[in-house]
Amino acid sequence: NDQMIVGTATCFVSHAWRYSFAEVVDVLEDWSRKQQTTEKEYFWFDALVVNQHHSSHNQSQEQWSDTFRSNIVQIGRVVAILSPWNKPIYMTRAWCLWELYCSVQARPQVKLEFVLSKHQQKQFLSILSTDFDGIMKEFCQLDVEKAEASEKEDLDMILGTIRSAQGGSRHLNSVVLGHLREWFVIMGLEAIHQIGQQNTDSSSAILIHQVAMLLHSQGKYVEALPLYERSLCIREKVLGQNHPDVATT
Repeated sequence: NDQMIVGTATCFVSHAWRYSFAEVVDVLEDWSRKQQTTEKEYFWFDALVVNQHHSSHNQSQEQWSDTFRSNIVQIGRVVAILSPWNKPIYMTRAWCLWELYCSVQARPQVKLEFVLSKHQQKQFLSILSTDFDGIMKEFCQLDVEKAEASEKEDLDMILGTIRSAQGGSRHLNSVVLGHLREWFVIMGLEAIHQIGQQNTDSSSAILIHQVAMLLHSQGKYVEALPLYERSLCIREKVLGQNHPDVATT
């Protein structure tokens, strides 16, 4: 019954073509289960929707970019799949970065979410409290000018559109990194929720402090304060009030 599997798209899937198709399906199934709705999700998935043998290069940059932007606004939600979590292929592909940039620019009309597979998410959360700075450093190496595409014509078209936009490539890097920091906060808060109120070891205090610092850097002082206080409380309990790490919390 086609009515069960075909409908107006409710979610645009932004992904790298190098990903395993099975992994993409697993990610989307897991994401769908977590949605608090009884409505069926319909995914806009490029390989199944767009004729990959039909070139769009006969369109002007303005026509091409305007069409894409209007389409994702109409859909209203973009799910960007990151894999692997520590060196996402997604962040090296020109098409992916363009989709991401358009999604961020279209907010609040478009809701953007980063997602990981269950396996990748487990690894990410486990390292978040032990090497938070390392993760941030890895992601902050993003540079759209170093992005790649399978077809030179695609790369030229994407980079040309980005460079001609206000702020150019540097602005795109800044916008994308800003949204990644917001995602780090979401993942950090999820990790804090998982460890619970009873966990009072040093690694928990580090994670809580790092998330508080991220919130602070975003100007979210009210949200950061209780996390700072919780981190301080844990360190005082574990290390004692006179420990140097307590003084720097």
